[in-house]
Amino acid sequence: MSFNLAELSTFLLNNKRVAEAEEASAQAITLLEGFPPSVELARACMWRCYIKMMLRDFEETVVWGEKAVALAERFEEPEIIARTCNYMGCVVLTMDYKRGMKLFERSLSVAREANLAHAIASALGNLGGMLLEDREIKLANQYLAESIAYAAEHDNDYHLLEGKAWQALAYAYQGRWAEATEIAQAVLQRSDTKVTRAGALFALGRIAIRSGDLDVHQFINEAFLHTIDVDSPRFDSPRLLQAEAFWLAGDYAPLLEESRAAYDVAVKKQRPWVAGELAFWRWKAGEIDPPPSWIAKPFALQIAGDWRGAAKEWEERGCPYEQGMALMDGDEAAQLVALEIFERLGARPIIEKLKQKMRAQGIRLPRGPRPATRENPFGLTAREMEVVGCLIKGQSNNVIAKGLSLSTRTVEHHIASILQKMGVGSRSEAVALVLKENLLSFE
Repeated sequence: MSFNLAELSTFLLNNKRVAEAEEASAQAITLLEGFPPSVELARACMWRCYIKMMLRDFEETVVWGEKAVALAERFEEPEIIARTCNYMGCVVLTMDYKRGMKLFERSLSVAREANLAHAIASALGNLGGMLLEDREIKLANQYLAESIAYAAEHDNDYHLLEGKAWQALAYAYQGRWAEATEIAQAVLQRSDTKVTRAGALFALGRIAIRSGDLDVHQFINEAFLHTIDVDSPRFDSPRLLQAEAFWLAGDYAPLLEESRAAYDVAVKKQRPWVAGELAFWRWKAGEIDPPPSWIAKPFALQIAGDWRGAAKEWEERGCPYEQGMALMDGDEAAQLVALEIFERLGARPIIEKLKQKMRAQGIRLPRGPRPATRENPFGLTAREMEVVGCLIKGQSNNVIAKGLSLSTRTVEHHIASILQKMGVGSRSEAVALVLKENLLSFE
């Protein structure tokens, strides 16, 4: 009976019946604690840890996780140890990076030693997802790629699709919108799991808002349907999408009203990135109450008026759209760079908002693409064509940067823009298309 209650709690949670899930979990543990310590109690504590992790309750996740691990060690149950360390790592990583990484490392070590394929794929994917929340995009992509490959090798569709959903979001943050859209749509076609669909919908929602190409409300509304707890401070909360969409539309009153509960929960549970982003949108909408000092650094810098510091943080993290948002708050030169970034991404809604701001400040706007850009069938700029020429020569990003006197990060942005404009997924495909269309002349 108690074991069935513990298993039932996760089913209830995944079907958005949060209160019932917590009640079933508590009942299972109460019943089992009436008997001598057991493997069943360890597993029930593990599922309690999982529920609290999904709701981003830091302290309770760790409390129940440590109980589960202690019992699992006593009864030599490696699967419970591996899975519980994974769940604890999900909430700890953002709060305490070193401790969180140690938990994930132990999860993977135990799972690999016991050859627990499901636990290995889960730990790799969750580590990638949590690094994504921290906007450690490059490292997140490494773990997500490993998770996807491992899950595919072991016919694990659940973690394969979950990893791809997070990969789509990582690409969205990098400005690789065409690739992200293709991946996310493929996930939605194959997955009926709420958590996985929520991740894919969040990625598509980000792109829809920022590109203006897709039905924003479709993705936001469906994301709400698949979210376990609407105001849970998760990095794929549709409240984040809703707040950004309201701000772009200039609907500041509903932004402040609809985001309040989620913001309060994120602050209460001390989730620096979710609280930071919601604080940022609320600040952009005119709220003057200062956010907590511990919110994520890029948001804290920009709210404090240090747009240069915020732009630098976002550039280093490989998030060009967010970099442009920071530069929007700068001087004329910074705003012109922001405009270039947004045009490169094809971010039409924010382009119009920025142009309105620049006109109001009396800044003279560029007259549009140069003739060479207009004549290029893919809308590539002269600088982007220079980068393409380097790609044809097989040069690395570092070599291109040195040859064109650019930063490596700027070269990465140019390549992302080239791929997006040409509608291809890789450097080699871009080169092949350039050669096919005879866009460059060679002596």
